[in-house]
Amino acid sequence: MADIVSQEEIEALITAFGNQGPTQLGEAPTSSKRVKPYDFTRPDRFSKDQIRTLQLIHTGFARLLAGSLSPYLRTPVQVDVNSVDQISYGDYQRTISDPTVVSIFTLEPLTGSAVFEIHPELGFAMVDRLLGGQGLKTVKSREMSEIDQALLRRIVERALENYAEAWAALIHLTPSLKLMASNMMFNQIALRSDMVLMASLEARLGATSGTMSVCVPVSSLEPILIKLSAQQWFSAGRQGKAENAGLRRQLEAKINTAELECVVEVGSATATLSELLDLQPGDLLRLDRSANADLELKVGGEPRFYGRAGTVGSNLGFAVTATAPQTWVNPEGE
Repeated sequence: MADIVSQEEIEALITAFGNQGPTQLGEAPTSSKRVKPYDFTRPDRFSKDQIRTLQLIHTGFARLLAGSLSPYLRTPVQVDVNSVDQISYGDYQRTISDPTVVSIFTLEPLTGSAVFEIHPELGFAMVDRLLGGQGLKTVKSREMSEIDQALLRRIVERALENYAEAWAALIHLTPSLKLMASNMMFNQIALRSDMVLMASLEARLGATSGTMSVCVPVSSLEPILIKLSAQQWFSAGRQGKAENAGLRRQLEAKINTAELECVVEVGSATATLSELLDLQPGDLLRLDRSANADLELKVGGEPRFYGRAGTVGSNLGFAVTATAPQTWVNPEGE
């Protein structure tokens, strides 16, 4: 019976285990440190340093987008970054309202497609503003009409240009809009389990506010993951500033030596065809400008200066007395 443990030995073993703490009994250890859950089926693909760089990129995108939309919509626009996260594509789809404004685009030379989404209340407020309204929220959600889609397409194209500019310090991207739709569920750019980068933005258009988001598959960003570090970002930014300064000097030198045609207009008059046919040497035409009034000097067909005509030696001359007021012209003719 030497192999049988006595009651005293059993009690001694229990006492020894109890003194060593709960970890020796298979219980969870007691610690003051916070435990962060980790899902091994959806591993993080970006480090903390890379996430910080992505935050900087999308903060720059928000600033560029606000500066681009404000003059286009003729009202102050403010855009802020709510968050930059890595989630599954299925989780991203669940965050999107239905209907919404979904734009599928590519970012060459990166592979795959990405999503730029605008909440319908914000999207239709922008449309209302472009059509001469105050940019107010719509009462009811609705599908996009052809006019809505055409106007929103211009806004999205501007946003994609700003997005490429925000990445310019690290990589030259050429975004291309492929598709616009109002339903997210039928536009798959990745498997539901695939990890994506999601940047959530909030835009304020006058009294109206709404959300926008950018979704890029992680697989598309894999070729440039090594560049997504704060050190690479800031060094690329310094290099970009130096290159831009050199380019600016070259452009200034070319612009300063460019030749422009200047035309001084003495005045204008209106005459019938028969009056023109009857004109003879010595006849007079009454112009629409007084003899003492300043003449108009046009550059490239546009009035730029006012002044007086005269002579400089044996040549004709023009003395500038005032600058013509300039009016802003939208290059798109709007």
